[in-house]
Amino acid sequence: MEITRPEDLLAASRAQIRSQRLLLVFAAVALPDDPTTAKHVGFARGEGGTLLSQMCVDKAPDRLDTIANLVAKAAQFGKPWGIVFAAAMSRYTVALCPAPPMPMRRWSA
Repeated sequence: MEITRPEDLLAASRAQIRSQRLLLVFAAVALPDDPTTAKHVGFARGEGGTLLSQMCVDKAPDRLDTIANLVAKAAQFGKPWGIVFAAAMSRYTVALCPAPPMPMRRWSA
């Protein structure tokens, strides 16, 4: 499945065999401290800037009906944001077993 719009991410995460969690980081785009004139000009054109994390969300896809509703809820927090980083991860946990120590090998050229 190709993900070209935010709703596709919801559909893809719901279609997985294993339950998924959506991890979302909302970030604001701002000028860095003491920006140069060139940075101001570039920023006005939509180039450059600094990303500032504003809020993080960890949700099961079945607890999120639409991206539009997520955006509306995010607006209630009053923190401005301009970009969202998203990932879908399986909730399936794997017990980690320590591997036996491996002997050090010396490689010769």
